[in-house]
Amino acid sequence: MNDIIRDFLLKPSAAGMGGLAGFLTVILISKYLGLLVGTVKRWKIDISDVMLSLVGFVLLYLISFLKSLQKLHPEENN
Repeated sequence: MNDIIRDFLLKPSAAGMGGLAGFLTVILISKYLGLLVGTVKRWKIDISDVMLSLVGFVLLYLISFLKSLQKLHPEENN
């Protein structure tokens, strides 16, 4: 039971948090560079930036979850 929780909840959640952090970092860096170049007058974080970062969470969560699922049925992968 602990292996199932680890493989299908904890590992994918950790991967998803990494994806969220990665996407948010890229967004923040691009906004900051826009401020330095002068294309953006005011630096602020919108809810749309956070929502876009959730795409990174979902993507990496699903990738990790599906890899764990693939380990359950290795004979069907051929």
